[in-house]
Amino acid sequence: MRLIYHEGKNFGDALNPIIFNKLLPNFFTDKGNYEFLGIGSILGLKKPQPETKKMIVFSSGFGNFDTSTYGKIPEKNVLKKYDFRCVRGPLTAKVLSLPEKTAVCDGAILLPHVIPPIHANKQYKYSYMPHHGSLTFYPEWKELLQSIDINLIDPRENVSFVLEEIQKSDILISEAMHGAIIADAYRIPWIPIKTNKTINEFKWQDFSQSLDLEFNPNKAQTLFSLPILQSICEHKLKPLQAKPVSIALAKLYKKYQDVVTKKAVLKKFEEVKSARQFLSEEKVLERKKESLSQILDEIYLDYKSLV
Repeated sequence: MRLIYHEGKNFGDALNPIIFNKLLPNFFTDKGNYEFLGIGSILGLKKPQPETKKMIVFSSGFGNFDTSTYGKIPEKNVLKKYDFRCVRGPLTAKVLSLPEKTAVCDGAILLPHVIPPIHANKQYKYSYMPHHGSLTFYPEWKELLQSIDINLIDPRENVSFVLEEIQKSDILISEAMHGAIIADAYRIPWIPIKTNKTINEFKWQDFSQSLDLEFNPNKAQTLFSLPILQSICEHKLKPLQAKPVSIALAKLYKKYQDVVTKKAVLKKFEEVKSARQFLSEEKVLERKKESLSQILDEIYLDYKSLV
């Protein structure tokens, strides 16, 4: 049985081996024709190969409306290779025409079963966890938000550091979905925000509805570094082959951003401090954890002969 997940440098993806190697000890190997699909919006990306005998799906999700990033749903002729035990939420279940009972929750809510909550003193009133893509667009978030006393949590850091930073925060302002999921699992109020259009709201709605929550994100303008602005301008002006013009336009917009857009973004984040906070009901969260734990036990019993 192979554990399959997106192995990019990102907090949510990195939770897979930490959670599943602990809750399903000695269950996974580096080779094999059986595959366990875990945490992440990977149902359109990680698909069975010709040699795959069975792909067991546990709490995975889909990122609809963005095939360039999240791929397409599996075709009907390969669905026979899937064993759908549960998916992240009702939207994923609906897209795949799965029974409602398979819509449980994101498996990341089981992290407290693996890493117990710490009881450290709170160090930050507010922390902001951006989507890793927002840090690619604009690497200077940390310096910008320090001016209004908001701590930055980089989702590309190692899991233990990110988890500790979240727990040291009174409130998490999150653009990273798994930042919000983990904050909720550790009972830390969170506030959703979007700073760029690439954030996939389908994923957020899927998770939120699984815990009987709404998703109504605050929205701030997008910030860009100069190299990103240059690449955008070059792309738009490519037919004109006017690279010097694109460089000049990028520098001009960067000056405008530094004078105008940054102030607007800081003002929005100040407003977000007072925005509606989210936290699932304890009984709902515990019911979902119990369901996920039971499903893991069933998977182990059904496939233990492979171990």
